[in-house]
Amino acid sequence: MGDVAMPFPSAAMRAWCQNIENLREAMFRLGNAWEDGWCQCQIGEAISGFCPSDKQAQLCSGLFWSVWIDQVLHSVSERAFYEEKFRPVYRFPKLYSHTSTGHASPAFLLTSEDRRWMYAKPGESVLLEDKREFWGEVSAWLRESGQGHLCEAVEAEFRADLSQRFPNDFGFLIPG
Repeated sequence: MGDVAMPFPSAAMRAWCQNIENLREAMFRLGNAWEDGWCQCQIGEAISGFCPSDKQAQLCSGLFWSVWIDQVLHSVSERAFYEEKFRPVYRFPKLYSHTSTGHASPAFLLTSEDRRWMYAKPGESVLLEDKREFWGEVSAWLRESGQGHLCEAVEAEFRADLSQRFPNDFGFLIPG
């Protein structure tokens, strides 16, 4: 018997994407979300207004990783691959910039001090655990899909992003 391929997305990731979509849809009906994610001014409400305080750090970490993975894959992969292969499997939310066009840095989720939407921020251990879950699964999916070269491109872009759009103290996320 050969190795049995892991189904993608995993049941846990499928549940994550569905729960995030349910949250986004509930906020969209209230006029506080976009069709595929949130503006920076809305994401805090998603975390603090719709999530119990003891689950906020975990939600924040999951949103951080799913947003960051999506942004980086969008920038390093071919458009057809991203739109036709990745997005149908992993419907991760978008994080839009409030002050300019385009996407906001996912670091915003970890560093925002907007007093309107105070929420618990994840610590290093939660972020690294979620990295193993989110990036671990997506990188396994890329390899199994014959796109292993994208794993290296994504990790290189993660490192570049850390120096360009993150505060200095987040280097532990993707060691050099």
